[in-house]
Amino acid sequence: MQRRYREKKYYCGEYLEVAIYPVYTHPKKRGKRSKPTSEIQQRLNQRHTEGQLRRLLHTNFTPSDLFATLTFDDANLPESVEDAQRLLQNFLRRLKRKYTRLGLDAKYIYVLEYGQEHNRLHIHLVLTGGITRAELAKLWGLGEVNADALRFEKDGLAALAKYLTKGGGTDDQERPTWKRWSGSRNLEQPTVTQRDGQLSHRKMAALCLDGGDADYLEILVDGYEMSDFSMDTTQDIYGGYYLAATLKKIPTRADTWSGAGWLPFG
Repeated sequence: MQRRYREKKYYCGEYLEVAIYPVYTHPKKRGKRSKPTSEIQQRLNQRHTEGQLRRLLHTNFTPSDLFATLTFDDANLPESVEDAQRLLQNFLRRLKRKYTRLGLDAKYIYVLEYGQEHNRLHIHLVLTGGITRAELAKLWGLGEVNADALRFEKDGLAALAKYLTKGGGTDDQERPTWKRWSGSRNLEQPTVTQRDGQLSHRKMAALCLDGGDADYLEILVDGYEMSDFSMDTTQDIYGGYYLAATLKKIPTRADTWSGAGWLPFG
């Protein structure tokens, strides 16, 4: 079996994600599945789903945009997921018409979810800013609306992406944590670049076992800093290492100059 490491970069607005992972030729046959193998694969699958959503969030949304939760009151509680989807799509059509009248382009990502405590369907919505909570509630009209500005942490919206994807992937009605996310067609995709063969297996092992090498990752990129970053490492069933890190763009004079003086970046 031959193995080489691929460096992949995702440029997502103010954030850059670096993923380094093994690519195999003529992989070995798997032996009998074991519990550790299954757990590792589940972790990798969750990472993929979570990462895809995180990159879309960072590419399309800023702190001026909104995160809202839409609930159904008893009079409008849908009887099924299909019924909830129909009500949601009607709402999104009203929402897009409202944004068009305001001269805005509505981008959104939503998750339809069963609550863990009461097993009631509700919706989480990430939405382009430009509308008030009261206006959003009037457009919804099927229950309560809680909305606030998107909150970016040190690693951006990573926590939100993790929350919106955790426990997803099934439509079994007996599992109240059913989730599925979808987005508007006008969402921009991150810019992606990649190269192979720059890292040896020995170097990757050293990077991952030491908890990551910030100095090396800074060399990989230009214009990004490691002061606000998260790093995660794991190992696959063949002994290959996976490394993922999130970096934030270094502010420039154009980013920080207000016309009246220098402003702190944040």
